[in-house]
Amino acid sequence: MNETLLSLESMYLDEDLIHSLRKKLYHSSEPGYAVLRQFIEPEYTRHIFDYWTKYVVLEKSHQKFVSRELLKPGNPNFYNQSPNGGRTFYNPFWNSPPDEVTHEVCLKIAQLRNQIESRPSFSEIFPVSGSRCVIPRIVITKKGKNVLVPHSDYGLDEPNPENIDLRRTQATLFLSKYGKDYSGSGFIFTTNQDEKIQLEKELALDPGDQVIWKYSNVHAIESIETDDHQAGFVRILFPPEKISPSGKQFLEIKTRRLLSRILNKIRRLGK
Repeated sequence: MNETLLSLESMYLDEDLIHSLRKKLYHSSEPGYAVLRQFIEPEYTRHIFDYWTKYVVLEKSHQKFVSRELLKPGNPNFYNQSPNGGRTFYNPFWNSPPDEVTHEVCLKIAQLRNQIESRPSFSEIFPVSGSRCVIPRIVITKKGKNVLVPHSDYGLDEPNPENIDLRRTQATLFLSKYGKDYSGSGFIFTTNQDEKIQLEKELALDPGDQVIWKYSNVHAIESIETDDHQAGFVRILFPPEKISPSGKQFLEIKTRRLLSRILNKIRRLGK
């Protein structure tokens, strides 16, 4: 009989490994992050890096980004471009992928994070109105000061108690090399021991390395510097975005934003 030994359990990471990752993230004696060296092979890393820094054709694959408040099921892929040449791409899982390699890698990372956080593997993969959905974000930062101000997410200091979720983690897939592709502060993370470290430099991270880190720890990017020949700080993030409940709310938000602008103009005229 020609049989293959494969079970549903074998499709998940070994529990001992998951336990080790959880300890590094959540235990007070551990740093609050876990490094997965060469999470993707060099040829995949190079392919993803080249596609998003050189070959993507925005007119064919993305539309201009408006606001995260307006995200809803069925949205197209979005992009945003900064004055200094940086770009951010928002690629929802529900769309036809601009690049299949990127799409597959992102899906695997989202499912891995779900396992670490003790969530179902499909959690926040599909858009559910009024809930959160992971929208992979490819970020290319060319230069700037205070790129990401120090803050934490989903911690006990959240203004809205509904947003407190201490098991949440963020995953960062690094695609460029500190010192070669960019300089500056890089990504600064505050550990569980309240110590600030510059991840790329102090951990000697290479393209293809993935770092999973506790979302509720303070993190920041003070500065990024590049010259005309450097690609910049290139990475993929996996933020769980709030999905608007309906098209009606979409219109209501746009109306509120418009009214707010009108009121601000009236106030300025009255001064």
